[in-house]
Amino acid sequence: MIFKNLIAAVLYEMINFILKHQDFFEKPTNSRKQIIDQTELPHPFKVYLEQVEGAQFILDLKLILSFLKNPPKTKIQNHPFFNALCELFAHSFSIRLDLMSDYATAKENERRAVVKKLIAVENSVGKALKKLLLNNSYQELSNAIQALCQKTWGNTYTLLQFPCSINPELKKEIRGELRQTDSTLFPIFQVNRQLIGGFRIFKGGKTTDYSWIRKVLKLKNYASKGI
Repeated sequence: MIFKNLIAAVLYEMINFILKHQDFFEKPTNSRKQIIDQTELPHPFKVYLEQVEGAQFILDLKLILSFLKNPPKTKIQNHPFFNALCELFAHSFSIRLDLMSDYATAKENERRAVVKKLIAVENSVGKALKKLLLNNSYQELSNAIQALCQKTWGNTYTLLQFPCSINPELKKEIRGELRQTDSTLFPIFQVNRQLIGGFRIFKGGKTTDYSWIRKVLKLKNYASKGI
């Protein structure tokens, strides 16, 4: 499970924060927000800390540690911490992931420079996010994020195929359009050169085919029947 280091880093930053503010859970939500805004935790985890109660936080820690030890056997569906993690991946991180896809074949020093610009935070969470982008391919990360979102949100597996790589701005636009109908979707983008043109969507076991190859095969079928 490629997210273990990131989850451990988030725990480290949250626990350090609680140790510095030992009366944090005794404060009302509006006061918590003012305190938590001073940290460099990703926004979804700030919201998580604002809302969770002290006793529940301890229980959450036990479940998160159980997940790190044995991900397949740990139930995390709709759990607030993992909801926050999926929110991070599905929104701000997905933008950075799409931008990095343009540098898949670039030299390591160039990729490191790009990642440094995309993730400016230097705490343990920032370092873990950088390692994810540097040490895993676009497809590996996309598949792992989709699997996590499916385990947490129970969302629908969605794969979009294009005949060539599409730019990050178009990916961002497509993600935004899809989330208007289902905010839990994390679409995976894949290149399939056999499509020639157009695109193909696999969603929840159903295929919607707008590819040119489909039209070509349809015309060949008509021709073979003398239509």
